[in-house]
Amino acid sequence: MHIFEELRQKLQLSKSEMACRLGTTRSNYSNIIYGRQGLSKEIALRAYEEFGLPLHELLRQERITDRATGTDAN
Repeated sequence: MHIFEELRQKLQLSKSEMACRLGTTRSNYSNIIYGRQGLSKEIALRAYEEFGLPLHELLRQERITDRATGTDAN
């Protein structure tokens, strides 16, 4: 299970609430957790700031993309 989904369920947030707290849309959130889209640097940083999720955990689990270009940032 994706780290965001584990946290969302623990906090008893809806997918829409979780997406909002991460600064994205519900659709984009779903694409990230199901692996259809990489995690942007902005959302990774927001997850750290909002929830204290360690960036090294997010970076290890995800393909990071640059939101501006949509390309891999790795």
